[in-house]
Amino acid sequence: MLISTALDQPKPNPDPDDLGRDKDQEAVTAFRKAKNLAKERCFRNPHSAIECRLELSSIAVHPAYWRRHHGTTLIKWVTDHVDTLGEDIGVSAAPMSRILFQRAGFQLAELVEIPGCRNRPEIDLWFGVRDQKRQDSVQTILEKYDGELDGDQ
Repeated sequence: MLISTALDQPKPNPDPDDLGRDKDQEAVTAFRKAKNLAKERCFRNPHSAIECRLELSSIAVHPAYWRRHHGTTLIKWVTDHVDTLGEDIGVSAAPMSRILFQRAGFQLAELVEIPGCRNRPEIDLWFGVRDQKRQDSVQTILEKYDGELDGDQ
């Protein structure tokens, strides 16, 4: 005789408090491994001229507010703060946000293709670095150019 208990039965509805309920652990593990290896190469490479001690970890704008410069404003706030510290900063981002980071002075360090798992598509990650020395030289050129324009008036 087989006795079934409530614990043996699958739950009819997933627990809404379980934030990991939809995660494919194999995909998450593969993503984290590839991302962390790329971060080591791009941001913490002792053989590189740039070593980022700071990293812009996550930035998101709700789709209802896209194309209103909210992302640009958030990135500018971060880069302005980093500029006051005199530090380099790195970012890993989806390719669709690459243009925002390039406009803010980030340069491509590496484009990483993370292979998909089972039925998951592959993911591309754009790794960029904002070099403080380069930003300082660009700012110096802009100030000089601006000063020449002011002198002509």
